Parts: sequence; C-alpha cells; structure tokens
Amino acid sequence: LLFVFRLSETAGSDSSNACMAAVITTSAGGLCSLYLVAKTWRRDLMPSLGLILCGSAVRILIAGAGIAIITFFTDLNKSWYIFYVGIFYVLFLLVDTGLALWMLSHCSRNDEKEPCVHGNLWDMVG
Repeated sequence: LLFVFRLSETAGSDSSNACMAAVITTSAGGLCSLYLVAKTWRRDLMPSLGLILCGSAVRILIAGAGIAIITFFTDLNKSWYIFYVGIFYVLFLLVDTGLALWMLSHCSRNDEKEPCVHGNLWDMVG
C-alpha cells in the first residue's frame, strides 16, 4: 500500500490525491469484508462460506459506490483514481481470499449422515 502510494507521488499531485482517495475507498470495503469473514472464526463450514460470499459482495458494493461518488462529485483525476482502485481492490482481494481459505481449512464439518428422509432408492441403498 505504501509502496504504491510512494510511486503515485512521482506522477504528481493529481495522481497522489487520486491514490489517497482510492486507499480510503478500498480500505473501507476491505475492512468491512474482513470483518464479515472474521465473524466466522471456528464456526461451521456453511455459515463460513455464506459470510465469505457476503464479504465479497460488500467489498464490490463499497468499491462501486466509492467509484460512482468520487468520479461524479469530485474533481479528482478519474483515470488515476480508477487505476488505483483496481490495484488496491486486487490487493485486498488477495488478502481476503487468503484469510478465507485459511479459515476454511480450520472450520469444523458436520460429518454426521442425515437420516433417510426422502425415501428414494438411493437413500435406501446408500
């Protein structure tokens, strides 16, 4: 994050301002997404998967809303802003996905076999 911000300063003040706005936008989305993923710590597998998908949707919605608001209502350089949002979105996506995969490898699974409730041939044989 700091490396990209330092590189943005070499392109001028327009690029630096757009980078700072992108950091704020994607950090808000990334932290909300990480919060939802962290809520499933040591829980069952299915609620964990559901909240991981919800976290991804929240990150996309916050990034999209931030892009819409900042490009329409501010005088920042739009191309630099969208460029930096893309870079930081990918960085938060990698961190969020890595955490989610690590958490899924440590989730508990319900390996209990369900009772034969459907009454079909597969339930009777299996």
